[in-house]
Amino acid sequence: SETWYYNFGPSNLLRVVEIQNGRVKTINSDGYGYKQSDTSDFADGQTCAPSSITTGMSKFRLLRTCGEPVQTDSVRVYVPLSDRQRSGGWSFERYPAYPNGPVEEVVRETWIYNFGSRYLIRHVTLENGMVVSVESGDRGF
Repeated sequence: SETWYYNFGPSNLLRVVEIQNGRVKTINSDGYGYKQSDTSDFADGQTCAPSSITTGMSKFRLLRTCGEPVQTDSVRVYVPLSDRQRSGGWSFERYPAYPNGPVEEVVRETWIYNFGSRYLIRHVTLENGMVVSVESGDRGF
């Protein structure tokens, strides 16, 4: 599966197109776009502050804001379906059933950002391309 992002500028929403097996699976939006020359430097010269990373950010927004992490890890895991997902018409054909109910497979990524010795390292967990948690680690280096 591939994800393509289309930026139509600051007055239009970004388009996120998910492609699977050569066909468009979904088309979603991800907030307003940006000018290609947009940059936002913080007082210390960084383009990303540790507090810039928040839950709910898309992978695209995270990369756009903070760039590539210093380390990544990715695994596929099964997580229980939320009540909202269950009410959305789940079926045993679409989601496998486990003793505790239906689950779905998600791609869980862990990204590590090191902002230097003045800041704590950030451990960012993404599931299916969205930030689901941000935790602080030891002091950076």
